[in-house]
Amino acid sequence: MFKRMLQGGFILLILGVAILAAGDPPLRLWVFYEPDYPLEDALTHLKKCAKIRYKSRALHAISLELNQDIGPEDLMELPGIHHTEPLRRLHVPNPPKTASWALSKKSVTVDPFYGYAFDQLSGLGFISAQNLGITGSGVRIGILDTGFKSSLPIFEKIRDEGRLIAERDFIHGDDHTEDEAEDGESGATQTHGTGVWSVIGSYAPGELVGGAFDAEFVLAKTEVIPTETPVEEDYFAAAIEWFDSLKVEIATSSLAYLEFDDPFPDYPLSALDGNTTIVARICNWAASRGMIVVTAAGNEGPGPTTLWSPGDSPLVITVGGVDTEGQVSSFSGRGPTADGRTKPDVAALAEEVYKALPSGDISYGSGTSYATPLITSGIALIKQLRPDWDVHDMLYVLQKYADHPKNNNTGWGIPDFGKIVTDLYQGSLEPFTLKAYPNPASLSITILSPRTKPSQSLTVFDLTGREIWETTLHSFQDSLTFYIPLNQWPSGIYFGRTGGQTVKFIKL
Repeated sequence: MFKRMLQGGFILLILGVAILAAGDPPLRLWVFYEPDYPLEDALTHLKKCAKIRYKSRALHAISLELNQDIGPEDLMELPGIHHTEPLRRLHVPNPPKTASWALSKKSVTVDPFYGYAFDQLSGLGFISAQNLGITGSGVRIGILDTGFKSSLPIFEKIRDEGRLIAERDFIHGDDHTEDEAEDGESGATQTHGTGVWSVIGSYAPGELVGGAFDAEFVLAKTEVIPTETPVEEDYFAAAIEWFDSLKVEIATSSLAYLEFDDPFPDYPLSALDGNTTIVARICNWAASRGMIVVTAAGNEGPGPTTLWSPGDSPLVITVGGVDTEGQVSSFSGRGPTADGRTKPDVAALAEEVYKALPSGDISYGSGTSYATPLITSGIALIKQLRPDWDVHDMLYVLQKYADHPKNNNTGWGIPDFGKIVTDLYQGSLEPFTLKAYPNPASLSITILSPRTKPSQSLTVFDLTGREIWETTLHSFQDSLTFYIPLNQWPSGIYFGRTGGQTVKFIKL
């Protein structure tokens, strides 16, 4: 998306431009197959006419480079193919137009513990949440970005505690996400990803402390700048599926897609319907698997429908940006989506966000790509307290605690994660008890249960342990009410179980 690095008081804009090699590039396509056609069989046919790039089980599709003598129309003669689509290359838009100054010239609170991160964290309520001991522990976060300087001292706590679970460079096909000279990288490529990660996971007391510094991390390098390697959609899809295989709970991306380099056609604005672009579809699949995806709205504001994909997905938490006064940033991507839905969902500071540079120095940058890791940190704190919650739960709680109706500038506004976490923390301290009434009963009985997840089942067993009845409720209310008809049941003792707890009741 948008990258900026502060060096010697100057802003260096680093644009992820995909530079095409001289001559016509190989034609790259997505080949989508009929749902019941085996992809292994498809590979057998495609290898004869193309170089295979990636097989996506989520999309039931294969990305490839066609041989020079083969055209897309030739592929349609092969069995099982539903349709083909261009494999688009990322076109990086203009960076946000905001003023930035050298670190020494900016007025900022430098806290003895949080360092330069104090203001950006306190504005979202992180200080009070972390004072409760809620720091993202046990939550696994996957980050898609340009590379990561994981050897920095600010990430030492993560490394020493074994919380850097895995790294993968999808551009060069290895497990090193730091810049490497043999890949033609100068050390600047990893700037943006390092900064994003530091907003979440850094731990350098007195200098920079992240919003969820005790979380686990999986790092995916899916974009390289500057580079001669095309930045393509299938890297993003491959990373999301890789995250799923590693049980990532929250995926965060500051990358956004809509315009692409020639000769590949841009998506039209009508594609911002949450179900058309490749990146939106793969995020929808991830949500169906229980993963929560947090993504930037982009920096193409202030006009309407200027957010980019996958921020158009209804199953993604889309993050807009605000300035230091809490007003929407002029560059922040706006809704609505092409099908009329209000986006983004929430907003966070997107101007003068403090982060780490690959050199280890502390700097700051602007863009919704830096607002996104702040929101991701807050989602991780909630996830620590409610590990069963999915994106629907998260969107519900963000709406519940919003201070204004949702709009196309900042969504539900700036979340107060301190308030949310405190309420959830206090609720988690209350005894989890099921209540059955009237008990005993003859015709029916009601079981009242705290809600632990959006889709919650109640199972009834008899004295022998045999399962005799089950029902499921779908709700976002704080408590659930299960009604059990007893008129056809024999008299006896029964047990109802839900949310890991059991209550005994008697049928007269």
